[in-house]
Amino acid sequence: MNFVFLDSVCQGLWFSALAVSPVFVVMWITSKWQKKASPVALKRFFQTHLLLLLGFFVTGFFLPQSLDSQLMRLCTPDSDFSTLISRSLAGLWLVGLGLLLVIDAVRLIRGWRGLQPLAPLRDPKVETLLCDLASKFALERTPPILLSPSEWGIFVWGLWKTRLVISDQIVKTCDDQGLTHLLAHELVHVREHDGFWMSLELFSRRLLFFHPLAFLVGRIYAELTEKAADAQAVQLAELCQSGYLQTLLGLAESRTQPLSVPLRLHASQGYRELKSRIESLHQPPNPERESFAKGWIFALSLVAVLISLTQMESTYAALVKSAQQGLMCAQVQKEKTLEKWLPKAKLQIQCDNENQKEGSR
Repeated sequence: MNFVFLDSVCQGLWFSALAVSPVFVVMWITSKWQKKASPVALKRFFQTHLLLLLGFFVTGFFLPQSLDSQLMRLCTPDSDFSTLISRSLAGLWLVGLGLLLVIDAVRLIRGWRGLQPLAPLRDPKVETLLCDLASKFALERTPPILLSPSEWGIFVWGLWKTRLVISDQIVKTCDDQGLTHLLAHELVHVREHDGFWMSLELFSRRLLFFHPLAFLVGRIYAELTEKAADAQAVQLAELCQSGYLQTLLGLAESRTQPLSVPLRLHASQGYRELKSRIESLHQPPNPERESFAKGWIFALSLVAVLISLTQMESTYAALVKSAQQGLMCAQVQKEKTLEKWLPKAKLQIQCDNENQKEGSR
């Protein structure tokens, strides 16, 4: 059986893991500065580096495929055990990635089917509040509102053409101020296309599920997304900060945790996250400290990119050198084969000539 494909996959994973690791480390270090920089700036930073991660992963995965993996092993062949381990790891990655993508697809289908029977909300009060907020946020399109069962809470669904889902319990129990707070938070997700970015982060986490920092960075980015939505909702809609926090606390008390599916962005996930969001909103702005933090973040980002590029260049140069050595070894082996074959060929020719002479007599 030919396992060249698994060898190429393992080589691409090793190459890409080395390339993305500096970016992961910088994202994790930067997350420790949440008290020094605004959540909106940190969210932009994470989004930029998310694109860098995917770019480095794709480049690092497919760049070694231009080289012949078998040729690189001619001079320094791996042992049978190491080859078995590398191929097993590549197979596990393919199986794990396939299972995770299938699970996400099933969850998406379940979520999409759950939205189909929901009826549009026909409440003039909610529609008026939504239109007023959409004008403040300069939204080109106001998302349609769907009425859901009580336990679903409020969230937005979708990548670009998003829909806002709100439970009948919230509509009945919340006053105009509470509804304004919740709708403002969800409209920030719509305005910032957070559904698209969260899906992109989920896809990168699936590709790099073997990396120890992938899930940690994903959790930090989800928290930053909610903090940024809180800050932008209060700022753009000119909301009372204390009243906004009281609304979130009431929502966390009244709702149970629903089934988590991709493309669903909630207003509140629980008290642990809510505590962090409250601390972020109460953090007084400090332009000087934030400018200093942004400078350090930019410097770290530049260092991470340079390290990743240098790592990719040196690793690829080593692979090219191995391929060149493998080509030389292949030529040497070919010459040795010819040297072994020539005496036999000469002997065979002599035997054939003698047989022809005897036959002519």
